[in-house]
Amino acid sequence: MTYRVTAAEDYKVASYDSGVNVTFTSVNGASTTDYPIAGADGAELTARELPQGEGRWQLGDKRWWLARARITEASHYPKPGDHLTDGEGVIWEILDSTQDELGAEFMVTTRRRR
Repeated sequence: MTYRVTAAEDYKVASYDSGVNVTFTSVNGASTTDYPIAGADGAELTARELPQGEGRWQLGDKRWWLARARITEASHYPKPGDHLTDGEGVIWEILDSTQDELGAEFMVTTRRRR
């Protein structure tokens, strides 16, 4: 048996030893697809980060880091309108999404659904 580990996969293994389990829901028209994401890390945006959102972000918004390997289809990569559900049942609407240079994770900025 041959194992092939890319730098992105190695990075993924190293960076997801902690965090929480969330469900990422990709919304495509009338259909949705759920992806369980183990080891997601989340943190509230700081007052210093808010200006980077050019008025789109506010206090209480949260940034999450999600393993790209858990989202198997490119058409379901995180985008505005999708959402996350954390372990407490709180739903976070995705406002913005970017992928890191290694292609190992997505950084998504979210707002708690009211």
